[in-house]
Amino acid sequence: MLKPTDYLENFFKEVYWKEIERRDKIIATINLPVIIITLIIGGIVYYLPIFPKLINILTFKVLSYIFCTVSMIFAILVFQKKVLRTFFIIALVIVLINFFEHIQLYNEVFTIPLIFVIFYSVVILSTLTAILYVIRVFYGHKFGNIPSPQEIEDYGSGLENYYRSLGIQDVSSQVEIDIKEMLINEYAKQGDLTYWTNFRKSELLHRARGFILTSIICLLICFVPYFILNDYQLTTKKGVTQMKNNVVTKETIENNDKKEIKKPKPPQGRTIKEGELPPPDKGK
Repeated sequence: MLKPTDYLENFFKEVYWKEIERRDKIIATINLPVIIITLIIGGIVYYLPIFPKLINILTFKVLSYIFCTVSMIFAILVFQKKVLRTFFIIALVIVLINFFEHIQLYNEVFTIPLIFVIFYSVVILSTLTAILYVIRVFYGHKFGNIPSPQEIEDYGSGLENYYRSLGIQDVSSQVEIDIKEMLINEYAKQGDLTYWTNFRKSELLHRARGFILTSIICLLICFVPYFILNDYQLTTKKGVTQMKNNVVTKETIENNDKKEIKKPKPPQGRTIKEGELPPPDKGK
């Protein structure tokens, strides 16, 4: 136990209140990530209308396999515990075995939809993880607080009665020393608790920002395949789904120019009544 001095009291008191201020600043900085997450969710909703077309190309089962595969890889990278990683690695192998049985990775028809679904899945998973980290910043943490003023007053009154019962003459000085010692210990103890709690909250917020940045990058990447998919027309022939670009190609123009030329019909004579003029469009 430290000997009570004015220096120690001021030092631990300042540390305690600095950590309280730091706690409030960390909570205040959460507003920006929450706003960005809201905008990302808006971007996720914006891409949803493309999914009926993706289902026509890849089928719902293949889409499910892709999402599960990305989810397993994501979980392996995020979770730190070996037991969970081992579980997700086994699950990933099982999913991949079924996945390769349902899709040809080198078929050009599936390339653009695959890119979109993979990055879109990463956006969803990163956003959900960021939301979880932001929630964890708010809840489940303990902060240190010194005793209330009433508790300190009651403690001082108890000390006075105790020292008077011992017959000590300078009771006030002894009570002051004990209260100062108690405050130094409480400032040190509760300040240390808040110190480490703030570190944990900062770490969680840092991870949330990392996943938010990942979501933003993948969301921007998704726009390219989304734009291409919107510019494609789907036709089904003999059970094979094909993608045809709506843009008029040079070959289309040449085919339009190569129309069949028919032999012209000979002009026909006409009977005209004397004194009447032929119709204007046929008088030449």
